[in-house]
Amino acid sequence: MSENNPIESAKPTSDELDRMWQHGMHEENTLNDRLNFFLVLESVLLGVVAMLLSQSNPPTNRDFMLRALLTLGLALTVIWAYVAARQKYIFDLLRKRLRENLPEYAETRRIREQGRWPISDISLLSYVVPTLFILIWIALQFAV
Repeated sequence: MSENNPIESAKPTSDELDRMWQHGMHEENTLNDRLNFFLVLESVLLGVVAMLLSQSNPPTNRDFMLRALLTLGLALTVIWAYVAARQKYIFDLLRKRLRENLPEYAETRRIREQGRWPISDISLLSYVVPTLFILIWIALQFAV
């Protein structure tokens, strides 16, 4: 903290802490909503591709439709990965501020991190799931 910046060194008021907490809840909800949206969208798109692949009498333009859907799926997954990583970064910054200013929150996070779950669910949903979908879209490109 800088001595020249009084905002940095001032202890937040109760109202500021409440707003910070509400902001944290908002960012967590935003992150979860976006992750859910992309997961549902990708799953539906993958289902459409699977239906096209399994047709016994495929339409004449099936290969073009498959390539277009696979390209769309890959592009959407790259966007998903970027949006999820950015939103997680913002959420992590806010959680750090909450830890620094709310001792109860810091204690709860400390206890929770001592548990047997070494990888956070948000990290899995933000990084691992989009990566798996990217691999699926790439593999399907070669299968068509």
